[in-house]
Amino acid sequence: MWNTSNSKVILKWDQVYALENESEVTGYKVMYSQDKHSNPNVVETNNTSLELTLPTNQDYVIQIKPFSEGGEGISSRQITIPKIEGSIAMGAAPGSLGFSVVSHAAVILTGRMLL
Repeated sequence: MWNTSNSKVILKWDQVYALENESEVTGYKVMYSQDKHSNPNVVETNNTSLELTLPTNQDYVIQIKPFSEGGEGISSRQITIPKIEGSIAMGAAPGSLGFSVVSHAAVILTGRMLL
């Protein structure tokens, strides 16, 4: 789920746990861009949440990817956060998100909230 207001995007997701034959997850790469075709900005974090400040007059595509000493896992599905037409907007990411190192994981976007 995501909410928009002002220029804050707060991302929260479940921790990804490695399978028995995989390296322990040591962090996450959060990739965001203005559309599917532009080069994404990448922020690395060891936490399961991240706050971004983004202009509200543009659409954004966001993906989250776990990584470990053994390399990167599979990215979440692309989540599109549309530009704000009014003062507040709400929505939900379609379908489930998949990671190779976990049977289930969720990305919750409670984004662009006025804190």
